[in-house]
Amino acid sequence: MNQLANIDMTFLVKPADEQNIENQIACFCPFCQKKVADDGASDDAHSKQTPHFIIYKNQRGGLYNGVGVDGNKQAEHGAIRWMCTKTGKSGYGALELYAAMRNLPMHGASLLRLCHDLVARVYGDNEQTRAKWPMLFAKMDYRTISPQTIETFSFLPKTDFNPQELASLGCEVTLQQGLPVFGFGKDFDTTMLNNDFRIYAVDQVTLPNVVRDGQLVSEVIYGTPWNPLFVCFAADVIAPQGSCGCFFRPAMQQDPIVFSTAEEHTVRKVSKWLMGDKVFTWAMNHRSEKSTAVKSAIEQFDPYEQYTEQEEIWVPNENKDGTQRNTFHSEQIDIEAGKIKAQNIVFCRTPEDALSIYYAMRSLRSEKFSDNHFQKYCWYHVAFSIGRRNFWYIDHGQWRQEKLDFNAVQYQKMKRFAERVIILYPNDIASQRDCGAIASKYSDLCYAMLPEPFRSKYNQRWKWLYGCTPRSVRDYMMSYHMTDADNFKFDHDIKIPLYSKLRDAKNTDPFEIDYSRDPRSGKPKPPTCKVSPTKVWLFMTCHGYYRMIDPDSTDLVGQYIHLDRCFVEYIDAKSIIQAAKILLLEFIEQSWRHNDQERKMMSDCANLIDKNFSEKSAGGLQSMVIDFAESFDAHTEYFYFHNVALKITPEAITPVSYDKINFFIPSLARKPYDFTMKVFNPPFIISESQDYRERLNAINQKEEMRNEDGSPVFTIDEIGRMRAELEEWSQTYRWTVDWKGKQERDLWPILRIIRGCSNTLWEVEQSAMRNKEPLSPDEMAVINSHFANMISCIGRVCYRSWDDMQSICPYLLEDNIQDEKQASGGSGKSVMINLVVGSAVNVLSVNMKSFATISDAKFSLSALLLFPGKYRVVHWEDKPKSFPMKYFYNKVTNGTDVERKFGDPITFKMEDSPEHVITSNNPLSDDDDSTIGRFPLVSFSDRFARANPQKRKPARSPKDVMKHFRMEPEHLTDTDRNQTIYVCALAVQFIMRYHTFAIAPQQNVRRRQMVQKLTESIVRYFEYFFARNEVYGVPICTEDMFREFMRDWADASEGKSKEYSRATFKKKIKDYCENMGITCNPPQLLSNNSDKHRGCFKLQAWVTQEYFVGREWENDDSVEPKYIRRIETSSHVFFFYRPGKDPIPKDYSELKRIAKEYAESPDPMPYRDDDGNIVSLTMEEEERWKSFVSRRQGRRSSSAGNNGNTPGSGADMVSQIDKSDLPF
Repeated sequence: MNQLANIDMTFLVKPADEQNIENQIACFCPFCQKKVADDGASDDAHSKQTPHFIIYKNQRGGLYNGVGVDGNKQAEHGAIRWMCTKTGKSGYGALELYAAMRNLPMHGASLLRLCHDLVARVYGDNEQTRAKWPMLFAKMDYRTISPQTIETFSFLPKTDFNPQELASLGCEVTLQQGLPVFGFGKDFDTTMLNNDFRIYAVDQVTLPNVVRDGQLVSEVIYGTPWNPLFVCFAADVIAPQGSCGCFFRPAMQQDPIVFSTAEEHTVRKVSKWLMGDKVFTWAMNHRSEKSTAVKSAIEQFDPYEQYTEQEEIWVPNENKDGTQRNTFHSEQIDIEAGKIKAQNIVFCRTPEDALSIYYAMRSLRSEKFSDNHFQKYCWYHVAFSIGRRNFWYIDHGQWRQEKLDFNAVQYQKMKRFAERVIILYPNDIASQRDCGAIASKYSDLCYAMLPEPFRSKYNQRWKWLYGCTPRSVRDYMMSYHMTDADNFKFDHDIKIPLYSKLRDAKNTDPFEIDYSRDPRSGKPKPPTCKVSPTKVWLFMTCHGYYRMIDPDSTDLVGQYIHLDRCFVEYIDAKSIIQAAKILLLEFIEQSWRHNDQERKMMSDCANLIDKNFSEKSAGGLQSMVIDFAESFDAHTEYFYFHNVALKITPEAITPVSYDKINFFIPSLARKPYDFTMKVFNPPFIISESQDYRERLNAINQKEEMRNEDGSPVFTIDEIGRMRAELEEWSQTYRWTVDWKGKQERDLWPILRIIRGCSNTLWEVEQSAMRNKEPLSPDEMAVINSHFANMISCIGRVCYRSWDDMQSICPYLLEDNIQDEKQASGGSGKSVMINLVVGSAVNVLSVNMKSFATISDAKFSLSALLLFPGKYRVVHWEDKPKSFPMKYFYNKVTNGTDVERKFGDPITFKMEDSPEHVITSNNPLSDDDDSTIGRFPLVSFSDRFARANPQKRKPARSPKDVMKHFRMEPEHLTDTDRNQTIYVCALAVQFIMRYHTFAIAPQQNVRRRQMVQKLTESIVRYFEYFFARNEVYGVPICTEDMFREFMRDWADASEGKSKEYSRATFKKKIKDYCENMGITCNPPQLLSNNSDKHRGCFKLQAWVTQEYFVGREWENDDSVEPKYIRRIETSSHVFFFYRPGKDPIPKDYSELKRIAKEYAESPDPMPYRDDDGNIVSLTMEEEERWKSFVSRRQGRRSSSAGNNGNTPGSGADMVSQIDKSDLPF
């Protein structure tokens, strides 16, 4: 730590070019630069910053000295001081500066991360660095194998503590005016830990008889600054031999190691002992049947401690003659010395919590020395168990683990020591569950909780401390900061809210049995019993009943819930009183120490609770804010089963016991069956191809390239075109699938079903297998891409986090079908969601077969409210073609809204909303960006299909590959279900690793989409037309295209439809080009207004001339129709370009030049006869055609002459008409 603190700080900050003051280095401030970056300011703000961060070379101090640095030349001095003169933030040394820059606490795992990153940043991550600082590149639990094997524990306790060791115990060390200040109080001294609690720091301890890699060795555990190691001695012997106690490491969530090197004490015996402050331990060691030894312990160690010295008794009144009267009066008498007890003792889960409470209360008494209240009541002793839950010990030379809970012996010890026994555990789920169980069993224990504002992350200095969110008393003392209102209320002292909670702690006995006396005569009255309104709800809280409130809601009562371990069960408001009655009656059954009269009174009170209490009075239950989104993030997901939860991370898939889970889970989210897989060996691995990564890196490098003047080498359009090409290419070639050397027939049955549903080339594959031929690389790429697409669908709907991903809803449909408008179904879409996904999470299926409009789906999601938290996926099954896709838009991107028959709709937050997935036999209703972006397609093959006897089609059922196939996950065999769940976990892991939804090749689906939009005949014509290379980069007359289509491709019934107007045909050309990625008429080439208005060009183009076509030639067998292309000027010219293949002209001038050269060149696409010769007219055909044209033009001339306005013509005849003959 000293070496890291004394690293040259110029590695972390940039010094200014000009330095004016000696012994001071002016630098650019890293804190202000970060603030400017967070505020979104421009880079100019960085360059204009005044270098106001100062390194004072001649000022040293801080918590780290120069021992071990530069030959100990500065051994007595600290690290160099630094300060931001603008904000006043200051510190000593490079390590503190780096922690301030990263905004991380210098404790626990955060400190290890800081030290590792600082060393790697300064010295690099290489073999020399790792050899010099091996601890920095190891885990938190740093261990090595001892060169010698020993038979007993070996360690050497230290008498001093460094700042990190003190901080892990709850005593944070800070500097004020260059002097260290301890968090345990102004008068605290580190030797108090040795004297008061027998706690010593240890650099290392050697454990005997440890099995590693099948060998019995001795293992060395090291205490590090980020994971200190301590020993707590349970006896007066402070030495490795002849003593007993435990080793504990408060910086990580690890169980203590109990040891005993004393022959008279076994490990199991020591593990049940209580440790605490010196008054408590001395009293425990010297107590007897006649004496508690509390008074002697107090007199020996703290004579000023207050305790109860007198008690009240009732004495009969006497007559004058000395006879007793039937009346009584009270008197105060001194308590016998052997019966005196301390005021309070607090039982804590860990030693660090006990230390934090003890010294916090001690410091409060010291600071409030003139306040009589604190001097009289603020006396709290502490106790903790040597071997807490799941402690480790050695028995007959073997390491064993035992679950040790709070036991009756420990309770009796504390009950005999103090008048009030208070139990205070951390506020995480597991600890509070144990605390409530203890308090409900021993109902006279007082149940205390940490201050409620401490639960809020906004009142915590650090969001992460010692490997978890702040939750314990130690964390409270180190990270809690009060609001302004609480600071005013508690005089800026966080110890006072803790004291108020301890002072207000109440026992959980819900009944108050009163043996009162008459205030005048002192005679005993008949006993009375009632259910305490104050303690009954605390009693319910101990049994796991709470009020779940929403901080954003105006409802202050909230939802009644019951916590069973980490599971949240929703309780109806009318049922909470009945739940209280049931628990009270169970409490009476266990209260066998009460006499029959008391039990009868208690039973009567319990049965009348529904008359004395209402659901509104249940507002006295402890409130809590539950965020179910804490159970997942971008790198963590869980599946919930009856026995375990399955934890999924990018690196591993592991079962986790519910006892170790510290977040809340809706009880209905748990599947009703067990997950029992023991060996986790993934049957496949999906990874990105090396070719894809190289192409992506090449584009990224081109995007970063700059010219000499700083301008980018490639334009945004060019980079966008490159990425679009890569995206199109990656649909087929991005993913590779490693099947671990297995053939398709050797895979798991469920995996064969999933692969079969996605394999659009299954017939090609089976044919290759029969012929014993390998598939081509392109065919394998298509199969892999479709499988990755299917795995993406499964993983996406099971994975709740949307970090770094766009909100989407997978749309499942067939890839290739005979009828381009609608599939027949039976390809396995429902199997994939209801069975595969449904085996891991709960799926709500909404049958949409009868849904025609949005109103039909109005109350379809009411089950989300009836069964809160149960469903992770909503399956919109069999969506009809007419149902609008816009209904799903907001559900996908903004959260699910649920309509109720009585009340306003309820909208779930995005993190609380279920995932949506749609299955349909129809393609998407449109192809606009909003729809395609929200609903990625998942293609299904026809590997599985229903039987059709009329068409003589046999069934291809999943039962062919899975013998015990069922549509319900509950009815699968354990093996098949476990494998299905594991495949879902692997799918989630795939999404976690790449944060993308793999899109499969979309040629077939895209064609179906275009057929739906453009009609089948137009799509077939466009496929034929754009398959030719000669149509790209040259002028194409769309009028000629239209005539060709109408002549050769249009259906007869459709030829008269308005669908085939010229304007509509042009629009469909553009739609087809947009879908196929073809650039049509680049906008920068439309220079004049006329072209821009019409969206096309007026240029020369090859146009087809028709000969001997028409009714005049239908019955003439001497000639046949001929088509010959000629150059003509057209006003409907289009240009087509394929991105990356055809160069686009820079401007209109270059376009005209290309068009002119094209017109002067031979026809690239002439019509040819059956022999391959270019079609032309013979001499005879030319004469006949000229004669035909002449006759046709002659008729037109004659007609024009007869209609002309010339003398003697029809114009003169008009004036000669007798108007009297006209009808009107």
